[in-house]
Amino acid sequence: MINPIALEITQNLRSIYSQQDRVAELFLKIGEVSDLTPLIMMGNKTVFSFKETGKSLTKIKQEILAIRTTTQADAMLAEIISNLI
Repeated sequence: MINPIALEITQNLRSIYSQQDRVAELFLKIGEVSDLTPLIMMGNKTVFSFKETGKSLTKIKQEILAIRTTTQADAMLAEIISNLI
């Protein structure tokens, strides 16, 4: 289940970055709409984490590259945020 805070953060990001569909770039901008500090490491796998919670989530690069629409990006971003908060 998606956390309501994750949905709010995603909606706030979407209101600012309406055409952005790159999950990693949107994730890095989370600090602009919340009190969370996003950290990201890229390689064969992408690791998303928040400094404040100390939690991390790994996504396979192909999952991230498969995103083609803002709707897909929002769904993945909300899922990632939910798992990290």
